[in-house]
Amino acid sequence: MASFLRLSAIFPAAHGESLLSWVSRLCDANDVSTSELTSQIVGRDSREFAALATRVEHAIALGCVTGCGTAIIRAMMHSEVDPAITTFFDQPIPWSALERGKRRIAPGQVTKGEVPFLRALWSIRVISCDPTSGERLIDRCPCGNPLWWRSMHHLLKCSACGQDIRLVPAVLGSERQIEVSRFWASMYSFQPRKRLEARSALYSPIRDCDPGRLMRLAEYLGSIEELAHPRGLDSGTLLLKGLPGSVDHLSFSWRSAVKHTIDRIRASRL
Repeated sequence: MASFLRLSAIFPAAHGESLLSWVSRLCDANDVSTSELTSQIVGRDSREFAALATRVEHAIALGCVTGCGTAIIRAMMHSEVDPAITTFFDQPIPWSALERGKRRIAPGQVTKGEVPFLRALWSIRVISCDPTSGERLIDRCPCGNPLWWRSMHHLLKCSACGQDIRLVPAVLGSERQIEVSRFWASMYSFQPRKRLEARSALYSPIRDCDPGRLMRLAEYLGSIEELAHPRGLDSGTLLLKGLPGSVDHLSFSWRSAVKHTIDRIRASRL
């Protein structure tokens, strides 16, 4: 049975920090392992620490142990809207767009500042680089071990070899990767002004689409062989940003198909 005992050392999450990063830091400060928190306090199997960010039924329990309001906890969680859709700080996003099992880290960025933490934006898979610095994100230690949440003993250390991930040399992403990462970071920004600026630069018929629907459209554009080289969400994102000119060279039937898809996605929930 969950005990909901409040941790003694309490501090707020850093701005833009992921829920799991914050809870991990609270565990360290209270000399409690994440597995102990998960199994003894929240009442889940110790290997399911990562699931705490996706199960809103645990918001009250986490609110109790952290001393934080339930509403704040819920905002940091990925609420299950339906089997395909979740939320990222209240904005819709496909479940498939989130990396839920592994930590994604920009080693050079967590060394800056007094408090190292993992940004929530880093969990969005299409964001392959830290949007501020352009540094490539890693989800694997140089020893080859994936940085699983389930086996984590320390937020910034590899559970297999013990290496401090902050010591991994920082590597910049390509111009393409940085552009794509910054676009989606703006779309899912915590600052409404940044979201508005990014949206205002888009093709007018899609400016009113939420980021989840825009991601669906980018996936579609990135699947068209005549458009995307290579095919995929990165290519689709650049095509999305370039609409309508990015599809001008297509045949009439393909342009009609793109228009129909835009209309359908605009009318959909996601």
